[in-house]
Parts: sequence; structure tokens; C-alpha cells
Amino acid sequence: ADFNSNTWAQISRVSQKGLAANAWRVGDKKTIHLQGTIGTLSVNQDVQAFIIGINHNSAKEGKNRIHIQIGKNTSGNPIAFCDSKYDNNVSSTGYFSMNSSNTNSGGWNATQMKNTILHSGTAPSNTGSHTFMSALPADLRAVMQSCTKYTDNTGGGFNDPSYVTATTEYLPLLAEFEVFGVRHY
Repeated sequence: ADFNSNTWAQISRVSQKGLAANAWRVGDKKTIHLQGTIGTLSVNQDVQAFIIGINHNSAKEGKNRIHIQIGKNTSGNPIAFCDSKYDNNVSSTGYFSMNSSNTNSGGWNATQMKNTILHSGTAPSNTGSHTFMSALPADLRAVMQSCTKYTDNTGGGFNDPSYVTATTEYLPLLAEFEVFGVRHY
């Protein structure tokens, strides 16, 4: 029953059968090894992936899904992946920024973060080069399932419901509201 003791294939089978909520709880962790280059950042470390939801919003995002966030160190403390341009404006691609310039044109679906850094909208079998997806363990990528997320995919506006459309994601970032409980930006 220990989430960390199961293989990703076992976790996937339990999830697909709709039994994950009977076996595990939000907050349960599994250690994974990240290795490779993400943008310009080289990684070679153990981190914890942890459950943030089981069958969360299943009518919209997909049934029998375990929502997992990557981002705790092996002591269980939250971490963030930052590169050498942290807290700086960037004017080129490959850094952990939403875009290579100060724009939100095209919204989430067109961001450098989604397409170049995370490689979130593409099946895990196509890892891309220097992406977060390529740094994940192969056994995890082999069982990853997509989910549908609803985001502003136009950009440039504020509070316009027509800008919100569905995207298919494998490695989505949490929305501002999901992190803070409110939306300011």
C-alpha cells in the first residue's frame, strides 16, 4: 500500500481500475530520479513526486487519473526548479520563463514554458530535447496519461471567458488559483 514502494506500472494499473483513492491519499510521495538537461539547467538528483489529487475534476480532465506534482526534495520540503536567469527578464529561449519576451500572446498553449521547457502537450514517448519530459524516468513516462486543462489560450485580455479553451497536457503547471486560492494576474 506504500505509494513509494510501487512501480509506476503498478500505480498506473490501480489508477486505471479506479481504485487509487482506496490505496493512497493526497500527499503520498514517490521518489524519482531526474537526469538530463532542462532548457539550460543540468539536473541529476532524486526528488519526490507527490499526489495532489485523485480523480480531481474527472468530468473535465479525465477519469481514473492520479494528479501528481513534482517538486519536493527527499526530505519532503517543496522545491522549485530555477536556472541562471531566475528573477531576470529574458530575451531568448531555453530558460525557465513563460516566454522568451515579456508577452502572453497566444496564452498558455503558445508559451515557451509549455512547449520548449516542459514539453507538456506532446505524448511522453516524444520527449523532445532539453525538456523536463526528457529528464523524467522512462518507467514514469511509459505510463503517463494526458489530462485536459482549461486555460486562456489567446492571451492579451483579462477576464474574457471566450479566451478559455481546452488543451491536452502531460506535465501542466498549477494555475495561479490552484497555488494561491485567488487570481490576481
